[in-house]
Amino acid sequence: MEKIIIKYLNKEASELEIQELDSWLEDEANQKTYKSFVKTQYLIDRNFVPKEQKAPIVMGGAKRQERNKKNFFFLKYAAVFAAFILGGIFAYYNITNQNNFRESNQITLELEDGTLEVMEGNEENFSLRQSIILNKEERKLVYKENTVSSNKELQYNTLRVPFGKTFEVKLTDGSEIILNAGTELKYPIAFFDEGNREVFLKGEAYFKVAHDNSRPFIVSTNQMKVEVLGTEFNVTAYENDEKTKALLVSGKVLATPKSEKDSVILSPNQLAEISGEEIEVSIVKPEKYLAWIDGNIIFINDSFEVIKNKLERKFNVTIENKYLALNDMKISASFETENIDQVLQTFQKYKAFNYKRIKNKIIITKP
Repeated sequence: MEKIIIKYLNKEASELEIQELDSWLEDEANQKTYKSFVKTQYLIDRNFVPKEQKAPIVMGGAKRQERNKKNFFFLKYAAVFAAFILGGIFAYYNITNQNNFRESNQITLELEDGTLEVMEGNEENFSLRQSIILNKEERKLVYKENTVSSNKELQYNTLRVPFGKTFEVKLTDGSEIILNAGTELKYPIAFFDEGNREVFLKGEAYFKVAHDNSRPFIVSTNQMKVEVLGTEFNVTAYENDEKTKALLVSGKVLATPKSEKDSVILSPNQLAEISGEEIEVSIVKPEKYLAWIDGNIIFINDSFEVIKNKLERKFNVTIENKYLALNDMKISASFETENIDQVLQTFQKYKAFNYKRIKNKIIITKP
């Protein structure tokens, strides 16, 4: 229902979805849930909405609105309320939905107070509270080093990178992080001078952690925690992928599943993969997993479903596969400067299929 509510408030819901939402709202408890969702989680799309702009027109034909006047009145009220409280700022749909990364083409930084800064433009720098200065180098955000938090509670920023782009950030402790396409990283604008240095990842990132024996560095994902003192490693934690992965490049890291059932200490070139509560460790060639840093893609005996997800993030496209026989395929290939059409044409040599492009959508069908 969350997806349908978002589509409805943005005038994208189908007639069938509106009917489903309408029926769902007949339950008074659901109306409370809907109103709470609008107040706390609904964020309009990235287009600027002037304060003087009128509230969006609610979907639905005149006849349908008359038949369902009571329910649609409630929906109108909620939509107007959401537009009112969020008018005049940049924002996004619920970021956990992968469609946000497809639809947005801007790298953004969400500050502690909810303000969004667009990280692409002509501005050379800007400042935040506590006089922490951020310099926007080319494709990189650099915080003032050796700054520690003097607050009782940590203040967080959230950096989001859309599909088709990568970006770097250097934290106040000197740690450097490269974010892959479709990634969200939440981190303190300054760490405490003691205790853990913890950041929260959705997506994929390569970490070069500044060494600090007294303050372990922890990367938390939905399925895994990776703890280090100072080293280089890669973490993959996309929500629509089957597994969460941690690859160690140098030093040692401790990988722990969310269930805390088992923990493993990784050595260089070891990969920890978590699916559910199980953790598996194997020795791999890091090049395959780190190719994205240089803008390349490498597949080694990968399923078409895995390939599809990576291509969507790399080229900022949506791929609809209507030829399910492709899912039985395992492919090994590498690409550097090829575009999406050249990649798909290469795959056609493995197994014949047809495809057509409609703007950023690709539909694959049986030949």
